[in-house]
Amino acid sequence: AAGTFLTGLALSSMKTSPLTIFVPPGDIPTLIAGFGGAALGGFISWLLAKEAYAISFRREQEALRENEKSLSLKTNVKLASINNRLHSLMCAMSDQLEESFGKEEATQSAVLWQRLYPVVGVSFHRIDFDVEELSLILKMENDELANDLIKISERYAALMDSIHLYYTERAKMKEMMPMHVEERMARTVLNLEEFIALTPQIQILSDLSTQICSGLIEDFTDANRVMSTFYSERKKYFSSKKDVPDFDPKPSLERFKELVQKAMAVKGNGFTTVPRGQVEDFEVWKPQPGSVKF
Repeated sequence: AAGTFLTGLALSSMKTSPLTIFVPPGDIPTLIAGFGGAALGGFISWLLAKEAYAISFRREQEALRENEKSLSLKTNVKLASINNRLHSLMCAMSDQLEESFGKEEATQSAVLWQRLYPVVGVSFHRIDFDVEELSLILKMENDELANDLIKISERYAALMDSIHLYYTERAKMKEMMPMHVEERMARTVLNLEEFIALTPQIQILSDLSTQICSGLIEDFTDANRVMSTFYSERKKYFSSKKDVPDFDPKPSLERFKELVQKAMAVKGNGFTTVPRGQVEDFEVWKPQPGSVKF
């Protein structure tokens, strides 16, 4: 009966009233100390977890920052490579033009394509900016700079393709023109039919040389502008105190422009006629001695 009563009481308590715990008066301090210890332990655990999260977050931010610095360095190297290659090419072409004007008077009738020949060591490898590099530029909140990087990359590739084509077509021209060496001076003698056969190739070289010089001036100007903007944006984004590299492209650019304009001012096609009967009794066309350099 007692067992039945206790069971019924327990069930009744579970159904109709909350659980009541009776603590002897002497155990109350112990109970409070237990709850206080548990609360303190929980608070300490929360502090440790918070500190661990802060450390983890800080490390993630530092890693992210280092990755961004690495991406900016890669972008800088690529952009500098484009600038340096364009500058080196422009200086080499300026030297060729300057050298051609410094020769004997007979070479002054040579046109632009006759003065420009392949430059040794030119790299035709593309330089592209990947998505991560462009994403960093967008985080700098400069969409225009990101677009400029894409345009500079594409225009550089197009220019180098044109230069490669020019070198190829000029090599074909060399194979089509017989060369004679007289008194240490190279010259080519063509009869009228041979010259007419070369006319399309001459036009191709003339058009390509003009487009290459024009494109080189425009691309080098824009590449330097983009480089300057990139340096400024990177300095601001990383709160850097380093000074922006100082490079003045104007002297090299103005020198090249002046020489190209001088060459393009030459009238004619770079060839002159020789009177009938002077060479093997043919009416021939020939370039001025030394005006075609291969």
